[in-house]
This record gives sequence, C-alpha cells and structure tokens, in this order.
Amino acid sequence: MTAEPRLGVVFDEGAATIQDVVAATRGLAEPVFLAPDTPFNRTMAPMLGALGAVDADIRSARAAGLAGVLTYSETQLTLTCRLATELGLPFHRPRTVEQLTSKLAQRRSLAAAGVETVRVARIDRVGDWPAAVAQVGLPLVLKPCRGQSSAHTHLIEDTRAGERLVRLILAESPPGTVLLAEEFLAGLDCAPLGDYVSVESVVQDGHPVHIAVTGKLPLARPFRETGQFWPAALTKSNQDAVRARTSAAIRALGVRDGVTHTELKLTAGGPRLIEVNGRLGGNINELSLRAGGPDLARAAASIALSRPVVVAPHTPDRVHFQLTHPAPDRVGELVRVTGVERVRAHPAVRRYVPRMRPGDRLTGAVATRNVDLICGDAATVPEMVTAVAELAALSGYVFDTPDGRVTLTGAQLAQWLPG
Repeated sequence: MTAEPRLGVVFDEGAATIQDVVAATRGLAEPVFLAPDTPFNRTMAPMLGALGAVDADIRSARAAGLAGVLTYSETQLTLTCRLATELGLPFHRPRTVEQLTSKLAQRRSLAAAGVETVRVARIDRVGDWPAAVAQVGLPLVLKPCRGQSSAHTHLIEDTRAGERLVRLILAESPPGTVLLAEEFLAGLDCAPLGDYVSVESVVQDGHPVHIAVTGKLPLARPFRETGQFWPAALTKSNQDAVRARTSAAIRALGVRDGVTHTELKLTAGGPRLIEVNGRLGGNINELSLRAGGPDLARAAASIALSRPVVVAPHTPDRVHFQLTHPAPDRVGELVRVTGVERVRAHPAVRRYVPRMRPGDRLTGAVATRNVDLICGDAATVPEMVTAVAELAALSGYVFDTPDGRVTLTGAQLAQWLPG
C-alpha cells in the first residue's frame, strides 16, 4: 500500500481550523502541522501537540519530507513562501506574496497593470498625515499596510480626528508599522444587502476559475463584516464584470496556483477592487460545502501537491447564508449569550457555532471578531433578509464593560459603536 504524501500546513488563526485541515486532507495526504509560535497557536498547543505538530522552520520542514506546503492563514503567507522556496515546492512566488500581503504594493501593481487606480498614500509617522490627506482627499480609509480582519481600519471624515487615530495606532503598534490613507470607494445603495461582494477562485497554471460570487450583508461600523451568502444578488452582466475584474487582478499580481478570495466594492462606475487575498476566504469553505459546491480547502491542498483539480462555477438552487454578530470594539468581557435555543429552532437555521465563550475578554481593538456564526438557507434573497432580521432579534449578548453591564440583541450589537 502506497503511503500518502506529506503535506505541510503552516498553521495559525485563519480560514481553516485543525478539524477542517484534517477533513480536507483525508485520503489525499498526511497533514504535517507546522506551527509558528503565535498567541493563537499557544491556545491550540494541546491539540497541535497531539497531532505531532513541529516548528515552522526550514529544518523541521525539510526533516518532514514534505511533498507540498500551504497555509490557510493570511499572517503566514510570507513564512509559507519562504519554506516553499527553500524546499523547491510550489506556492505563490516571493514577489506575488509581497503584493498579496502589502496593501501598498498591491495597489501599485494593480495601477501599473492598468487594472485599478486608487489614490493611496503611505504613512510612516504622524508627520506624514497632512500630506497624505492632501494627496488622497476626504473621506478616506485609514488602514495598516499589512493586516487582516479589518484591524485598525477606520473611515476618516475629519482631518483632526484622523491625526489622532494615526498617533494612537502608531503608538500602540510595533516599530516599523506602516499605515495607508486610501481613497474611500463609495458604494451603491444596496440596502438591505451590503455594497460589496467577494469572488472565490481556484487558480491553476495562471488560469482562474471563479467558483462563486459571494454576496455580503451590510458592514457594521467601521468596517466589520456581518455575514455573506451564495449566490450574490447581482445581474448576469454585473457578475460578469466582477469576474472579469477579478481575473485581471489575479493575473496582474502574478498568482499562478492556489485559492484566492477577492473583495470588490459595487459603485456607480462599476465594480472596484478592494483587495485580493492569496488564500481561502474566512468561512467560505463551510458555505461552499453546504451549498453543494467544491471543497475549496481540499482544492488548495491538491494544488499544493501539484495535483490538478477539476472545478466549475457553482450556483445553488437556494440562498445559503452565514450571519455573524461582531464583538464590540470595546474593552470588556462576554458574560453570556441568551436565546441560542430559539436561534437553533428557527426554520432557516442549519447550524449555530459559538465563536466566543463566557469569560472571553474584549480588547477594544477595531477588527472583525465574531461572537457567533449562524448558518442557514432560504428559498430567495428576500426570504433570507427576513430570516436574518428575525435571527438578529432572537439572541441576546451580555457584556461587562468599564461603564457597567449591557445587554444587546444581535441587531443592536452590529450598531454598537466604539467607545
């Protein structure tokens, strides 16, 4: 009996859990967990240890006899690239990884290729702020050059408020942190849906196949995600435009092989690129599997092993959705969640997943961190919208904050602004 090839998975918080990785590689490869020393991996140490995880360095990777290497984590793309290069294994090339992880490098590459031009300015110190505002104009989006989950991402409409935020973020960030001031892309009025979409793509030998265009629920302020659904509520011509813009971006960034997640804003002038991510999107594989689509985590693993995969665009008969309730951008602690049984009993719900537990702390950071994930489906988009509104009213979230105890519904939680 031939032994399965060994696939190195550089593991950290991201789009795939340990259980997801094990399921995605079953019968395909033996997963070898390469675990960098990160806060998240420290919390997962017992499980990683039981699975024989090794250090995420070239010595351990070489000793493991890997036939491929990949990551499902945004923060580990650079390390995975370094290991793949040292081992002579396929992965995004170093220049491509730089363009996928540096928002400034990505914007410059897309502009140079004539794919997308967005006004952007680099901020290394507080003194760079006035020139950045003059170059980009207000309103603008302030964000880290490297980051994920909308961490430290703010809409700036006032120069003085922006300067205060720049000063605060740089003071709280590691030395060498670079911020960006980026042109704000005004979206269409798509209420009660979000004004942006994502495209899930499988790329082989430079050829992208767009599996789906994912619709989004409206963002919670400032830029926190609240949910997504398949298929997006777009006309065929709009879907074609979104897919074409995504193909051009993937090629401009030099992506040759892998799974990508591209976000685009729907504007009066057509779809505009927000960013291209060189890995599986968050919660996307659950959505794909439940909607009858391909196992995208497995597709990524197969491509890392240089095995071609056959995939095609997928449009389900029903609208499959995920609703997430964002944790407050405040310091505090989750006390309890109420109404969970009522949520689970709702006819549209197929699965309820807690993402925070009583006693979990809130750091006050501006980023997308979810209290829970509710998975369901409906016959039509209007029926989904109705179900989402009902679900947002069924659950209650109790937090202890420095200002006292507060109880909010899911709908109120999404609108609770930073203090």
